[in-house]
Amino acid sequence: MGMYTEICISGALKPSAPGDVRTMARHIFTGWHDGKVCPPAPSHEFFECQRWEMLFGSSYYFEAEPSVTWRDDRDFSGRGNVKDYDGEIGAFLDWISPHVEPGFGGFLRYEEDDAPTLVWFSGAGVVVQPVVLPEGVQP
Repeated sequence: MGMYTEICISGALKPSAPGDVRTMARHIFTGWHDGKVCPPAPSHEFFECQRWEMLFGSSYYFEAEPSVTWRDDRDFSGRGNVKDYDGEIGAFLDWISPHVEPGFGGFLRYEEDDAPTLVWFSGAGVVVQPVVLPEGVQP
């Protein structure tokens, strides 16, 4: 069956983000799963993943409802969960992170983990850092 990983991410595209990145980000974060036609995918490993279109989908393993938001042709947020068999989440972060303004990006949470992994956009890439709970703290 496999396990789910939750993704909760937000950021703002840089003004210099290429047109194909902006077009595909708009597609991903405007509810493309509502029957909209997908634009041609950029050349990147993320779009070769089997479940890339399911990144902000849902299962019953996490309490939060999946959602996507796109504002001002640059601000985005998404929450969902996916069986990350092909490394969809890492590939997505690798694809979008060079085009996102630096700052806190959100978190990832594996179904069996007690603590999340935090995501930062560095301006040139992405930094992921697992949260380590202090000794004696019960999740």
